Amino acid sequence: MIADDHKLFRRGMVAILNQCDDIELVGEAGDGDEAIKLAQIREPDVLLLDLNMPIKTGYEVLRELRAVNSKCKVVIVSMLSNSDSIVRAISDGASGYVTKEAEPEEILTAIRSVYKNNFYFNEQTNDAMLRSITNKRVGAPAEPSEVHFNEKELAIIQKMIDGRNNVEIASELFISQRTVENIRWQMMKKVGVNSVVGLIIYAIKHNMVHV
Repeated sequence: MIADDHKLFRRGMVAILNQCDDIELVGEAGDGDEAIKLAQIREPDVLLLDLNMPIKTGYEVLRELRAVNSKCKVVIVSMLSNSDSIVRAISDGASGYVTKEAEPEEILTAIRSVYKNNFYFNEQTNDAMLRSITNKRVGAPAEPSEVHFNEKELAIIQKMIDGRNNVEIASELFISQRTVENIRWQMMKKVGVNSVVGLIIYAIKHNMVHV
């Protein structure tokens, strides 16, 4: 599903998505309020969401979808490229972030990545999170005491940050995809977060991985 008040951009994305055999477009919204209502009716797997929209902003859409426990994963596609906007969107529940200057193929990659792996990070999002963590401006997840990850757990987090999907991680570590998913869930449980993004933010903040 697409939520963007710029009709030209929306039409362009519709044309691109309609050429993809593995992606089905289930709805379009032109403002934030419509996006929330339509997302609850159509229940898309992935929502492409602009931040600057009338009635309700993309940030408000993110928070309201999270409040109603929507299973829809959100990829922000915005003209905003500053670190504060990126970190705020991720903190509010976005699973990925690309700018409207990105090539169409990167947007498609982000859609497929959040659908399969629950997140999409690129150099821009990694840099934004690292800057904010360094400046102590990110609302970090609740921190349990004495959390330690073993070598395999750290390897999985590092590969996620490096852009590997579950299939690639499983192949490179010689384990099954199911094992990757189970280990990831156990790590999230250890840290006390309910998203892969929260897990990665925790690992970056505590210098467990390289960005």
